[in-house]
Amino acid sequence: MRDEDLIDRRRFADLVDEALAIIRARCPDWTDHSPGDPGMTLLEVYAWLTETMLYRLNRLPSRLHLELLKLLGILPLPAAAAETRLRASRAGDDLPAAEWPEGLRVSDPEGKVVFSTCGPLRFGKGETVAEVSAVNAEPVEGELLGLGTGEAGRSFTLRRGPVPRPLPVVETLRIGVEWPGGDEVPPEARTVNLEGRVFVLWDEVPGFRPGQPPRAFTADRLAGRITFAPLSGVIRAADSGGFAIPPRGAEIRAWYLVGGGRAGNVPPDTLVRLRQPVPGLSITNPARATGGEDAETPVAFVARGSDAVRMPESAITATDFERVALAAGGVARARAEAELALWSFGRPGVVDVRIVPQVPPDPESGAVTEEMLASHRQVPLRDRVEKLLDAHRPIGVRVAVGWTKCRSVSVEARIAASPSEDLAALERRVTRRLNALLSPLGGWPAGKALRISEVYEAILAEPGVRYAEGVSLSTGDGPEGPVSRLVADPHQPRTLYALMTDGLYRSLDDAQSWERVAGEDGVRPKALATDPEVPGFLALALERADSQTELRTSRSCGEDWAELEVLPKPVHGLAVTVREGRRWLVIAGAEGCLQRDLSTPGLQATEVGSGVTGFYAAASATNAAGVGFVALAARSGGGVWLSSRCGASGSFEQLPGSHGLDIRSLAFSREGGQLWLWAAVWAEAGQTWTGPMRISVRSDGLDPMGWQRLSEGWKGGSCLAFDVAAGQVAAGTRDAGVLMLDAGSAKPAWRASRLTSGLPIDADRARLLPVAAVALRPGARVLLAGTAQGLFRGEPAELTFTRIEGRRFTDRLPLPPGWLPCAGAHRMQFGAEVPGGPDATG
Repeated sequence: MRDEDLIDRRRFADLVDEALAIIRARCPDWTDHSPGDPGMTLLEVYAWLTETMLYRLNRLPSRLHLELLKLLGILPLPAAAAETRLRASRAGDDLPAAEWPEGLRVSDPEGKVVFSTCGPLRFGKGETVAEVSAVNAEPVEGELLGLGTGEAGRSFTLRRGPVPRPLPVVETLRIGVEWPGGDEVPPEARTVNLEGRVFVLWDEVPGFRPGQPPRAFTADRLAGRITFAPLSGVIRAADSGGFAIPPRGAEIRAWYLVGGGRAGNVPPDTLVRLRQPVPGLSITNPARATGGEDAETPVAFVARGSDAVRMPESAITATDFERVALAAGGVARARAEAELALWSFGRPGVVDVRIVPQVPPDPESGAVTEEMLASHRQVPLRDRVEKLLDAHRPIGVRVAVGWTKCRSVSVEARIAASPSEDLAALERRVTRRLNALLSPLGGWPAGKALRISEVYEAILAEPGVRYAEGVSLSTGDGPEGPVSRLVADPHQPRTLYALMTDGLYRSLDDAQSWERVAGEDGVRPKALATDPEVPGFLALALERADSQTELRTSRSCGEDWAELEVLPKPVHGLAVTVREGRRWLVIAGAEGCLQRDLSTPGLQATEVGSGVTGFYAAASATNAAGVGFVALAARSGGGVWLSSRCGASGSFEQLPGSHGLDIRSLAFSREGGQLWLWAAVWAEAGQTWTGPMRISVRSDGLDPMGWQRLSEGWKGGSCLAFDVAAGQVAAGTRDAGVLMLDAGSAKPAWRASRLTSGLPIDADRARLLPVAAVALRPGARVLLAGTAQGLFRGEPAELTFTRIEGRRFTDRLPLPPGWLPCAGAHRMQFGAEVPGGPDATG
């Protein structure tokens, strides 16, 4: 028997090793593991006896294994039928209302793939277009299975089975038993009328166990076999816990669908032929059909059966939810996690399930691309999975189903082949190996980084390849180019945001990997604000090509966005505050300050001070006493304006000592019970300045000491950006890179980056280039610096930095948490190795 066919592959040595692992964990005082130890002798005896039992177990024929699983109530999965939406059109004027009943058949031009509508196709008066759901199956109506005999445990076989898996849009199997004449039909019963007779529809159940409806049957859909309750289940009828059986002489009929399989996953505009032509009516499928899957093979059934034995009817663990999602059909992979474990804004009792649709790889290259995945991400497939999960979830648990995100990865390499190798054939084989490595349908762990060494292994594993060099990985989406601002999320762990020229990028793993969450052609992010109190909330200002500013909000850390307002002028800063029980967005604009109630449309102008021409920045915070503050940095040396009434119009006062200073960044920080307002000052030409300054903000007013200028050790001219976290301050400068300050020390002093820190330097290697943005994440040793040359990840203690590769990677390509790779357009050069070439020896 082949090793892969064995039920249990463990051998004597494996059993001994497992026992030793348990001994070391549970009995650390047992240190003599030599063969002479009496305990080891007993252990080896039991291992030998167990191996003998496993040998006999592995001699069981595979067919017996299948039948044993069926006895346990685990059945092989039948085919799953693909679903799609059909769009019907008709031409003409003054068209009357029209309707075609459920079951209208539509196929491809050759008639090989047939779909049936799941409901009536209705046109209202004058309407020219209508849509209806359809599945890749044909209906069988009222097939007579036989007559009841009054005996328990009877089985019947459908003439045209197998029956596809259950679908949310239509019932794929209904069994009706004739109701005796003269008796009143129970009001809760579902019925079908056929040839003047009433048939009560019975319920399909997974097994005859307590708690199931009394009129029930089980179905082996793959074999097309229907079974009613056995005698053991009927005997309990006296205590209302048993099952009914079809009465003697009652007709038993079946309504079911026939079809399904992967062949039904047809591309758009394939289903154009009506099997029953209707004059003036044309039909098509505007989107791809998805969800079709072939019946489960015996090997797959055995593999699933081993786990299904332990799976309860209700999904409890994450693995349970994943198994249910895979059973829906058309799903290649599923991953489930509690929403609260993923997001700070997660809802209690919600399970987030991410699925990968089943996609046939390209027959030539074996590739599964992002475009192929996108065409299979159809709403009917997601709804099918969600409804099946809903049927298996425990009470009080909700399910949210979404698509697994994938990143397109391209491989660049120079490959030398054996002199006699066919280069074209070798290129095809290597491409297939790489696409298999990058397939999201395989076993690649979600979120695992792809290393260059793994690509080398895939290339060198192909016979005919002598060596590979110059291997790199690239993607079409990543943070590259100038950085305007960096923000650390105050609620979501390990999360950072970067405002780049081409969009807003987010990292969920301390700047290891990035994804673009907002931005498209023609818009550029200008400002971003988080909510100090509400996890997941973001407010984003995007500048359009026509100089207008679009405001968007997200309540999911950028997963989804909603448009808030469109302003005619630029926006430089945003902040969120709470006033009178409502949340307000404070907008620092080029011509003044506006505020927007986040629950009510409409902008309100905010009175700040006379002579103020606009603002560079806004910040908000609430102190320990519950007093809400809003600060604004005015343009043209207008100083800092502070409101202690949550930004109410007319409540702002200019802070002494700030007038005449070019202040463009503001931030609040809390140290214990003390609230500080920080301001970054730009130096005029020729000035050295003293770095950021701070002032204590109190409920009874400002600190009489005024602004504290922390100048010890400062160099670098203007402070272009800064961030404060847990008493640590990071500042981006014009001439000295990044400076760090421990604001809580007895004598705070700035530490400067060295020329060899890893930050970009000028052509003369005389000074560091400007750092326009910094972010310091609380509770982690992560410092992020943004320059015109890109992003840099640093170590706060040492002030050393490494460049973050955005779209081309020479060591490893990190994937965001939960993401999978998919195939991109590879660029490989193949050539024959020249005998005696530069790599030859001897």
